[in-house]
Amino acid sequence: MSSYYDELCRKFFEELAKEKSITTEYVRSKYEDVVRYRALPSSYFNLPSKEYAIARGEEVMMECVFKSAKAHVFTQLPRDRVMRVDEILRLDLSDIGNRSVFYCALNAVMRYYGLINGTMHCRGNSPLKCAKSLIEYLKSFASDARILLVGYQPAIAEELVRHFNTVYITDMSLRNVGKSIDRVCVLDHTRNNDLIREVDIVLATGSSLLNKTLWDLYETSSRFSKVFILYGVSAAGASKILGIKRYCPLSQ
Repeated sequence: MSSYYDELCRKFFEELAKEKSITTEYVRSKYEDVVRYRALPSSYFNLPSKEYAIARGEEVMMECVFKSAKAHVFTQLPRDRVMRVDEILRLDLSDIGNRSVFYCALNAVMRYYGLINGTMHCRGNSPLKCAKSLIEYLKSFASDARILLVGYQPAIAEELVRHFNTVYITDMSLRNVGKSIDRVCVLDHTRNNDLIREVDIVLATGSSLLNKTLWDLYETSSRFSKVFILYGVSAAGASKILGIKRYCPLSQ
């Protein structure tokens, strides 16, 4: 089953589609109410190291196009297809592949209508610049904040460990669990709920939206009054709809 929050996003998407008349059966041109998808090769992003999941091929960046707007999401189950908006709105969001399609489409459609920006992943050395600027953003909440990073992102992890005294990092990939970043060891994601209680700020990857772990993180963080921030492009639309903080300054 999809969650309460998924259904809030679906309702928003449905109302936007009706308002803009993009779910009608008859359309004026071929791509008026369809979304096209494709998986992008890791070489497209030219990231600074093989530490990034997309550079190793563990995850794929899926791109969708709605009219002139593009959006990206990280996923392990990319889809290569063309779908109508009304078909997307009926997808079963308990399926991870369907979630990739739905949320990528949501991002592209919201971008087209000017509701969000920053839906395309940065390239080259931009992740390094992003991580450095993130530190000042986090210190605006508390200079000595205790931080949980959910989802190992190499540049962000290194900067957090360098600038904060208490940092926890978790990940779902066994390749990353046990890895050490200076004094900090990457822990298994099953520790998330316990660790949230120990920190001031939870910084979670947007791809948690697609792998169905986001809503539990969000609810637990809210229950214990933690600052909750998403990073990356995948949850651009959902974060806007639900009023969740998102940090992704160098996305396109």
